[in-house]
Formats: sequence, C-alpha cells, structure tokens
Amino acid sequence: LITDYELVRKEQPVSKKKKRTHYLINSNIIDFWFTYCFSHVEELDRGEEESVYERFLKHFPTFYGKKFESMVIRLLPDFLKAKGIEYRSIGKDWGNDYEFDFVIENSDRIYIGEIKAGDLNVQAETGKIESIVQREAYYRNKKINYILIARKFSNKVIGDNILYVDIREFFEHRLP
Repeated sequence: LITDYELVRKEQPVSKKKKRTHYLINSNIIDFWFTYCFSHVEELDRGEEESVYERFLKHFPTFYGKKFESMVIRLLPDFLKAKGIEYRSIGKDWGNDYEFDFVIENSDRIYIGEIKAGDLNVQAETGKIESIVQREAYYRNKKINYILIARKFSNKVIGDNILYVDIREFFEHRLP
C-alpha cells in the first residue's frame, strides 16, 4: 500500500524518534470512509444513524483541522519561497504530550509552526512551545523562531522571532 498504490504514507518526527512513526491514509475520501463510515457500519446497519451523525458532528472539526493542516503543509514550500525563507527540510514533530504542526530547519535556525483554521491564542501557544523546547534535547541550544498561521490571532506577543500569517495572506500567493 505504501509503495505500489501510495494509499498510505509513512511519517516520522523530525527529531528522528523512530519508535514514533505514524502511518497515514493519503486519500481524503478513503480516510473519511474509514473514519466515519466503515468504523460505524454495524450501527448504521442497525438503523442507529442518529447516534452516528451526532458523533460525526462532534468529531468532524478535528478531522477537518487535520486535513486543513495537511493542505497548508503541502503549500508551505511555495509560501516560504515567496517570503524569502530558505529551508533544508520541512516536517512534523511529536512526542508523548506534544505535537508541532510543522518544523522547518535551515542552516542557522528552526521554525516551529502552528496552524489553526480559526482563532490562535498566541501567548498560550508560544508558552506551550517554549516549555517543550526547553525540555526536548533535539531543540536545546538552537535558535527557535515561530511561524503562526491562523484566521485570527488573540493575545499577540511582540517579538522578532514570530511571523504571524493570516490564512488569507498564506493563500494569496497561490491565486492568479
């Protein structure tokens, strides 16, 4: 499935923790099917559509958020080029109690990025990131910058190491 059909992709954290490999479904349609239909087929067969629908409404924002995040990450190279930000690699990173939406490495710094389709509380988010960076060996003694992509920002923090990107600005360079 990984090599012949490319239905599944293997994703490893940039911090190279091999034990933390994720396997993800590439196709949005197949992922939706397995997440919301196949896993509830018995309930649907019993006529319990209402409970399946309620669970769908409850969990769909998370599904949508992951797909939105994935789309933004696919478009990141073009955006970085338009902004004049050089990079060596783009990936994700995660551990037992954290996940960075994207991590960009270049020769002299690391950019840690967060993506929100809605509102992003900057003070809370950067505080969380800073506490993780301080305890994770991979990030120690490296210059850390932030790229925050959201529809709206609250509790902004002033700093030359933070790039705020409005979603509309992010997609602007893609339009003719």
